[in-house]
Amino acid sequence: MQFDESGPNTHTRRYRVGATVGIGAMAVFALLSILLLLGVLFGSASIKALADSLFPWSLLVFAVAGVAMFVANARGRSENETD
Repeated sequence: MQFDESGPNTHTRRYRVGATVGIGAMAVFALLSILLLLGVLFGSASIKALADSLFPWSLLVFAVAGVAMFVANARGRSENETD
């Protein structure tokens, strides 16, 4: 069975890859955020320093997730459109 992948709402390879990267990055972001929060609230001084160093990495992973989701949801130009 073949599916029609020419319509505007089909899941293309770009969508699948972007969504997979985005979901994976959001899972890593959630894990880093929880570790950061627990480390800052309940950790010793050395753990707090480590948790503080994770903050920029957490933001980087969040940005990667946002870009991946943007790429996944970006619509390409269809063949029927004219200039």
